[in-house]
Amino acid sequence: MTSKCQILVMASGNGSNFQAILDAVASGTIPNAGICRLIVNRGRAYAATRADNNGIPWEYFNLISHGFQQKGERDPEKVQESRDKYDAALAEKVLAIEPRPQLIVLAGWMYIFGEKFLDPIMAAGTRVINLHPALIGRYDGAHARERERESEL
Repeated sequence: MTSKCQILVMASGNGSNFQAILDAVASGTIPNAGICRLIVNRGRAYAATRADNNGIPWEYFNLISHGFQQKGERDPEKVQESRDKYDAALAEKVLAIEPRPQLIVLAGWMYIFGEKFLDPIMAAGTRVINLHPALIGRYDGAHARERERESEL
């Protein structure tokens, strides 16, 4: 028997894409999958209500509210240090979830991840899909580092 693909959804707002994923998993449109958790980074994200309504565990984890960065911080070095610490802590949190997510779907997650999040996630074999990508070519995507490494070979 094939085990279900465990999906972690990350959202910042209303959660309409999260709801679409919930519906697709429930209907079998996304087969052999289950949503193991939702993480939101905004305290009033309606996505959390959608998770409650569907029996999905969720948690709030925020850069400022959880003490990684001072509100209003503008010093580029301090901002980068804060983001690196937040990214590393979030990756650790994600990799500790049981069952471990095999797929992370960024469904309106309004935060750009750095290597401190992406490297451990990728090393664990977890894939990341962003449902809100920028215009093609405007920004590097999650796999830009992989493409750089391949071009160096």
